[in-house]
Amino acid sequence: FTWQTPANATLGTLNNGQTLTVSSVNSISKNIFSMHPNPVKNLLLIEAKAGSEIVITNTIGQEIMKINSTDSKTQINTSQLISGMYFVSVKNLAGIYSVRKLIKN
Repeated sequence: FTWQTPANATLGTLNNGQTLTVSSVNSISKNIFSMHPNPVKNLLLIEAKAGSEIVITNTIGQEIMKINSTDSKTQINTSQLISGMYFVSVKNLAGIYSVRKLIKN
């Protein structure tokens, strides 16, 4: 990327000469894990590659739980969570991550 001078009528578009790319490391993917049930009551099952890092955060970004999976299926006891919305993020060993919304009943 090289800085370009302003151009007329480019509001909401990339700057002249600008290209944005996503690196394969730490990139976002929607298909690296599954979780069920959602909404959850007491036990959440996460299916992802063994060695993945699983993090549950609340809606203001506070980390509630962090688990390093040792198997492709990880059961998480959610009974201590209060009812509401959370976010589950999973990052695999390749650095690819995904985030999904979780509802706790």
